[in-house]
Amino acid sequence: MLLLIITDSFDLSFFEYFFELCKSLSSQNGQVVLVVINKLNGTIENIKSLSNIYPGVFGPVEKWYGPFFTLDVNAANGILGVTAGKQTSGKYSDSNIYYFNAININSNTSFTTPLGPVNRTDGAANCADKIFSFPVNKHLFGVERIQGAFTSVGYNNRWYQHFRTIYNATTGAVIMTLSPGQVNDDRNTNIRIPGGRVVGTMSDQRFAVLDGQLRFYDPNGMLLWSKPGGTIGAPAYFLGLVVYCADGQIQLLNPNNGQQVGASIPYTYVSNNTQYLYTRDSNGITHVFSQLQGLQYLKQAIENHNWDPDKCNVVVSVIDTDGFKDFEAQKDSIVSLLQAHNLKLAVISPPTGLTKSQAGQMIAKNPEGGWWIQTADDMSIPLSDLAKKIIKAVDEDRGADNIVLVGQDAALRANYQDPEEDPATMMTWSFTHDPDKLGDYELVEKADISTLHDTSKTVVPEENQTTLDLTFDQAGTYKVYCKAQDRPNTTEAYREHEKAGNKWSNQDAYITIIAHYKPVASFTITDTTVNKNVPLSIIDNSYDPDLYNPISQATTDPLNQKGLRCWQWQYKKPDGTWESYIRYDNVPPAINAAAGTYQIRLRVQDVFEAWSDWTETKSFNVVNRSPVADFIVNPNPTFTKLSTTITDKSYDPDGEPIVEYKWEIQKASDQTDIFIHTTPDPFGYTWEDTGSYRVKLTVKDPEGATGTAEKIVVVNEAKPPIARISVPNPVYSGEISLMDGRASTAEAPGSTLEWAYWQYKKPGQDWSDTHTQIHGGNFNLPQERWLMFPIYPADNELGQWAVRLVVVDSLGQFSAPAEKTFTVTEGWEITGQIIPEVGERGRNMRIQAYAHRKGKPNEKYQIDSMKAELAYLDAACTKSGRAVAEGIETLNMPYDASKADFRVTYMVREKIYETNRWPADGMYQIKVIGQKGTTRKEIVLPFSIKGNIHQRFYIQTRSW
Repeated sequence: MLLLIITDSFDLSFFEYFFELCKSLSSQNGQVVLVVINKLNGTIENIKSLSNIYPGVFGPVEKWYGPFFTLDVNAANGILGVTAGKQTSGKYSDSNIYYFNAININSNTSFTTPLGPVNRTDGAANCADKIFSFPVNKHLFGVERIQGAFTSVGYNNRWYQHFRTIYNATTGAVIMTLSPGQVNDDRNTNIRIPGGRVVGTMSDQRFAVLDGQLRFYDPNGMLLWSKPGGTIGAPAYFLGLVVYCADGQIQLLNPNNGQQVGASIPYTYVSNNTQYLYTRDSNGITHVFSQLQGLQYLKQAIENHNWDPDKCNVVVSVIDTDGFKDFEAQKDSIVSLLQAHNLKLAVISPPTGLTKSQAGQMIAKNPEGGWWIQTADDMSIPLSDLAKKIIKAVDEDRGADNIVLVGQDAALRANYQDPEEDPATMMTWSFTHDPDKLGDYELVEKADISTLHDTSKTVVPEENQTTLDLTFDQAGTYKVYCKAQDRPNTTEAYREHEKAGNKWSNQDAYITIIAHYKPVASFTITDTTVNKNVPLSIIDNSYDPDLYNPISQATTDPLNQKGLRCWQWQYKKPDGTWESYIRYDNVPPAINAAAGTYQIRLRVQDVFEAWSDWTETKSFNVVNRSPVADFIVNPNPTFTKLSTTITDKSYDPDGEPIVEYKWEIQKASDQTDIFIHTTPDPFGYTWEDTGSYRVKLTVKDPEGATGTAEKIVVVNEAKPPIARISVPNPVYSGEISLMDGRASTAEAPGSTLEWAYWQYKKPGQDWSDTHTQIHGGNFNLPQERWLMFPIYPADNELGQWAVRLVVVDSLGQFSAPAEKTFTVTEGWEITGQIIPEVGERGRNMRIQAYAHRKGKPNEKYQIDSMKAELAYLDAACTKSGRAVAEGIETLNMPYDASKADFRVTYMVREKIYETNRWPADGMYQIKVIGQKGTTRKEIVLPFSIKGNIHQRFYIQTRSW
C-alpha cells in the first residue's frame, strides 16, 4: 500500500491524520510506505517503509498489537507515537517478549521498552503472562494526551490482572503503575480497567485519571489529591487554577491540594485558557470569566480617558472578589489620579472581604469623595443606586435640588436680575406636593397632602434678593416655583407709554425639594457577656420610616436594608475613651479590646445621607479566654546526641497574639532547663543521656492569662555510623583511582554523615596525614567528591597499598575505621619502530609508536602526547666537526586516529649543521617520550645511516 501525504511541514495535525489512516494497517506482513511531499515546492521531504522501522531485538516480530498512536510532536524529544508488539525468542510462550516501540520524527525507532517476561504468581518462573498494552489516544482513554509521557493498559492472560502504566516518552522508563485489579471472566470480553482513564493533562505535565474518583498526579506519578468523579478542562490553568467540572457545575481548584477557590459556577463548561473561562448557561448564553480586578486596570481606565474638567466625573470599579490584589502597590497612584482629574470614585462589591475597607480608604482620601455600593444578584439594583447617586451629585453641583427633613426650618432664596436693573417689587412662591415619591424612591406609606400644595406665598423683596422661611409638613417630593415683578423707574413719558407698568418675569424658576423623616436607630443586646473578637449578640431594629414600616415590615428599599446604608457604632471603653466603627451592614464589629465593661450606642444613615439621633448607651462585658498551650516533639522517641525539634502549636481562642512562651525541659539528675521565648519559632534540643524526660510549656496572652501543656519524651541510645570502602580493581600507576566510601551509613535515626577522614599507606611506608572531607564543602583534589577519595600512584610506587576511612555523623559520633588493601601495578608502556631501520642521508624515515597496558601490546592505551628526540651519538660524527649543541633534535609526533598511534616523518640530513660536512655512516638512537598528565614514559629506538640517496651511482667521463 502507498500512502501519500502532502503537507507544509511536520506538525502535530499532520501526524494525527497519518496515524488515524494507519490504524488498520498493523498486520504482520503488510507494508506501508510513507511519502511526505511539501505542497509549497513539490519536493519529497521523507520516504520510509514502515515495515522496517522496528528492528528485531530478540527475534522476528510475531504480532503487532494495536495501531500506531501519536504523542505530542511538539515535545522536545520529537517522539511521534508508540505501538505495542510481541517478539518470540524461543519455542515456548514463556520466552515471548512484549514491548513498546517508540517512533521519532525521522521515522526511526527511539527506544524499545520490554514489558515481560514476568514471574507467574503460582511460583513458576519466567512466564510471560503480562501481555500487550495499548498506547494512550483520544478515542480510547480520554480527550487529552499526557505531555512528555504515554500510558498503557495491559492484562495478565493467566491471572486476569489488569494494569495501567505511565511511561516517560523520552526514555520509556516507568513513571508509575496504577493499582491493579482482577476480572474473573474470559479475557476476550470487554474488561474493566481498574486504572481508570486519563481525562485531562495540564501544561506542566500533571495529569488526571478518572476511576470512580478523579485523581490528580504530578509528572512523576505522585498522587496530589482526589475528588468525586468528574473531569477537568483544558491543559491550561485558568488564573493558575484547575477547572473541575462535575454535577453540571464548574469549580476552580488549587492544583497543589485540590481545595476549591471561590464559589461554584452553575454553568456548563465550554473551554478555557490561562486568562479566560468560557461557560454556557441553560439558555445557551455564553458567559466569559476573567480577572480584571486589580487597581492597575482602574489606573489604565483613568489614564486613557479624556476627562472634561467642567463636568461631574465618576470612575466606577465593580469587583466580586476579596479585595484588590495590588491594593498596597497602587492605592497611592489611584488617589493621586482621582485628585488630578477631580474624579469621584464608586466601588461596587460584596459587603464582606477586604474590598469594602479598601474602597473606604481611597474614598476617604479623595477630595471629591465617592461611594461604596453593595452588589446584588440582580445587578440592576446597585447600578440603579449608583445612577441615583451620580444624578444627585450632578444636581448638587448645580444647586438645583435640595433635601430637607420634615418639620425642619428651611430658607428658600431666589436670585433676581433685571435688564434695566429695576428693583423687584414682589416675588411669588408656589408649591406642588407629590405624597408618593421621595425623588426616585417610593414612600412605603403615602403621606398626607401638604398644606403647601397648590398654594402660593408672596414676599416683598429686600434689595435684589429675597428669602422665604418655611417648613415642609409632609414627606414627599415638592416642586417650588418662583416668579418676580419689577418696579421700573417712572417718568412722565414712561407713564404715558402704552406698555407702561410693572412687569412679571417671563419664566418661573423652580427647584425640586425632597422632604423626608430622619432614620431611627435602635438595637437590643441579647447577650451582655461576649468574648473578645466575637461579634456582639445584637438585634438591630433600626429603620428609615420613609422606606420601611416596622409594624407591617413592608419596604420599598430595593436593597432590602430598611432604607439604611450606613451604621456607626461607638464603644465607651473601661478607661472612658470612645472608639467608633463605620459599617455598611447591620453586623456589629468584633471587639478587639481588653476585658472589662463597655458601653455602646448606635446611629444610622439613610439613602439621603441623613443621620439618626444616637441611641441611649447600653452596657456589656468583654471577657478574656485563656490561651491554649500545645506543642510537638519530633522525633519522639528520640536518641542521645540527636537534635530534637520542639515546635509550638499553641493558640489563643480570642485570636490575640501569645506574648510569652515558657519552656521547662527536664534533664538527667532531675535538673531542668528553662527558656523564655517571645515568638513561637521551633528550636532544637539534645539530650545526652537515655531516659524519659518531661517537657512543660506555659503560654501567656497580652492580658496575663496563661495555659499549660506537658509531654514526656523518651530518649534511647544512638548507634554510631558505619564506614565502608570499595576499591577499584585493577589500580594502575600514573592514573587517578577513586576510593569509594559512599556505602557508609549513618545509623542513628534522623542523623546524617557530615565528615569523612581518609588516609592511605604506600608500600613500605607509614600511614599518610589525614585528609578531611566535609559534606557540602569544597573539594580540591582532582576528581574528588563527597566520600570519593582519589589516589595517584607513581611508577616507583608499585606494590601493595592500603586505604582507611572514618566517618562522623551529625551527632558527632565516630565510626570504627574501615580499611582495604590493594595492589598498584604499572599502568602503561610504549612500543615503537623506525621505518626503514637503515636509513640514508637525504631520505625520509618514519618514527611511529603507541602506548599500551604493561605487557599487553594489544591493549592500547590513550595518552596525551608523544615526541621523539634524535641523538647523534656516533663518535665519527663528532670527530667530523659536529657541534655539541647539535647533538639532539626534538620532533613532535602527532596522533593518527586512523592508525591509533603517534607518528612523524623525518628526512635524514645530507650535511651536518655547522661544518657543512657529511654525517658519518653509523649507528644512532632516537628516544621516544610519551606523556599522560604528569607521567612520562620513554623508549630508545636504534637506527643506522648508510650512504646518501643522491650518491647511489656516479657518472665518470673520460677524454679520448
